[in-house]
Amino acid sequence: MEKHFQHHRLISLFSFKQFIKFSFCFSRNLLSQIEDERMETEARLDKMSRDMENVYQSKVEEKLQKLEENKQNVNLFFIGGNYFTSSFFSKLLKTQETYQSNIQHEEEKLAQKRQEFERSRRLWEENINKPGFPDQHSSIS
Repeated sequence: MEKHFQHHRLISLFSFKQFIKFSFCFSRNLLSQIEDERMETEARLDKMSRDMENVYQSKVEEKLQKLEENKQNVNLFFIGGNYFTSSFFSKLLKTQETYQSNIQHEEEKLAQKRQEFERSRRLWEENINKPGFPDQHSSIS
C-alpha cells in the first residue's frame, strides 16, 4: 500500500513527462538515482560540448579555406599606406595603355605634319631661288 501511495504521489507532483524521464525505481535509494542522473547529464553535456567543438572546428576550417581562396583570387598590393586590389591595377594599366596609345598617335600625327612642313619648306626654298619668283625682293632704288 505504501508503494502505491508513493507512486500516486509522484504522478501528482511531477508532470507526466517529468515522471517518465525521472523514472523512479522504488527499490533504489534517492541518492543513487540522483548520481545516475548527474552522470547522464554530464555525459550528455560532454557529447554536446564535443559536437559544438567539432562544429566550431569545421567553421574555422571553412573560413580559413575561404580566406585562402580570396587571397589567391584577389592580390592585394600595399603602396603608400593603402591597399590596392589587382582589379585596380588592371584598370590603371588599361588607362595607362590608353594614354600611351594616344600619345603614340599624337606623335605619329606630329611626325606627318613635320614631314609635310619640311616638304613645303623645300619647295618654297627651291622656288625662291628661281628667277622671276613673285616673292623675291627686288632692290629698291
